[in-house]
Amino acid sequence: MEYNYVIFGSDWDLYKQSYSDIYNQDNVRYIAGHVDNKKGLEKMLCKLHFSAALYNHINVPGKSFWNSSYFKDDFQTKRPLCFIFNGGWLEFDNYGLFDYLRKQHPEAKFVLFLQDLINKIKRGNRWLQVDVAKVKQIFDLVLSFDQSNCQTYGFVYHPLVFSSYHGIINNTIEDSDVYFLGKAKNRLPEIISAYERLCSFGLKCDFHLVGVEEKNQVHKDNICYISGMDYQTNLQHILHTKCLLEVMQQNGTGYTQRMCEAVALDKKIITNNSKINEAPFYNDKFILKYSEPSEITKDFCDAIKRKEVIDYHYKENFSPNELLAFINEKL
Repeated sequence: MEYNYVIFGSDWDLYKQSYSDIYNQDNVRYIAGHVDNKKGLEKMLCKLHFSAALYNHINVPGKSFWNSSYFKDDFQTKRPLCFIFNGGWLEFDNYGLFDYLRKQHPEAKFVLFLQDLINKIKRGNRWLQVDVAKVKQIFDLVLSFDQSNCQTYGFVYHPLVFSSYHGIINNTIEDSDVYFLGKAKNRLPEIISAYERLCSFGLKCDFHLVGVEEKNQVHKDNICYISGMDYQTNLQHILHTKCLLEVMQQNGTGYTQRMCEAVALDKKIITNNSKINEAPFYNDKFILKYSEPSEITKDFCDAIKRKEVIDYHYKENFSPNELLAFINEKL
């Protein structure tokens, strides 16, 4: 069946880039967060009502007031509706959004696409407590990018999506051989060890570490220690490198955003994803899997320096168009 798709997404630039392939399609509407389509005073009041800083102290009542503002059915060709929500919208069940939409559009299909681990969805500084049984009652289809979450909770697996980049390239950013951006968390020794090994092979590294205490900062002349980076800047660094470094969180088994970026933007990648050799796009010319940084090989690093055509022949499979086709098949 053909649907008109309404994607309840995010205003984060990462999500906007990921779904940009389908922005202008007649049968798709992308809602970039709860303040999308609002202007002036209405936008200001909505932002204040849902303020994360305020939410950290008090959950202001009355948020159901906004339920009718998120979506107006202005599709020119009338088809059944399919609502697709990312995990951040689960909070809005507390404000009656899903019940409201069901009442307004009783024939519509509801799909949840989890692009984070089910226990890693955050609102303000609080973790959302997700009732999986209720989630399955609300949604006709629950997708997750993480294979272990699918096995544990009975979700349907689908990789993350990422669109090709057609924007402006900022040539003020220096080219590099290997790029890394991430929060150090408990991975700092591994990240630093990987950096030192890559440098030992003569590679030019562009490393940006977030949230590292000053006392733990090493190689400060060459590693950028920052409080954060917006996604558009991050994307420009990716466009100016030959290879990405991925250091995955423990227990993660899906293809991360870094992997999508490597495939969609034609970059090599060094990763500690233990399952990556099972991926349909795996090519050991472009992907190096390691368990310890000492397993990063000189041969692979030497190959990074050489100019070559990188094509995984898979980027279309990460396109949001493929996601819509997959959902259409499953419903």
